Amino acid sequence: TRSERLRRFPRLVIDPAARMEPPSTAARKRQVFAFGPFEVDEAEACRRRDGQPVPMRPKAFALLLHLLENHGRLVPTEELHDAVWRGTAVTPNAMTNVVGEVRRALDDDRAAPLYIETVARRGYRFVAPLRD
Repeated sequence: TRSERLRRFPRLVIDPAARMEPPSTAARKRQVFAFGPFEVDEAEACRRRDGQPVPMRPKAFALLLHLLENHGRLVPTEELHDAVWRGTAVTPNAMTNVVGEVRRALDDDRAAPLYIETVARRGYRFVAPLRD
């Protein structure tokens, strides 16, 4: 009967005053990384060169963003893999290809890096100074 079900499965009562409202867009911290002629806007998920939007594939953007968030620090390849591919199995060349894509997008050179330094068999480091 209904009364037996209510005893076994009591109703969930939600207090409307206890509801959590999501933070407003203005309350969230907007993270924009500026370096050289580039700006990387985390909230808008876009990269700009001299103020003009420039498209970038999602994996390349995620890799660049992770390196920027860890500016100046050697980021091990395993950490980058976890941050960009989130546990998905990929070939070892996948990261090399995406790093190459980011370098091309930034007009960077592996032999004389302005932005992304390779530390052989260990990882990558974003080396360019960031602007305020």
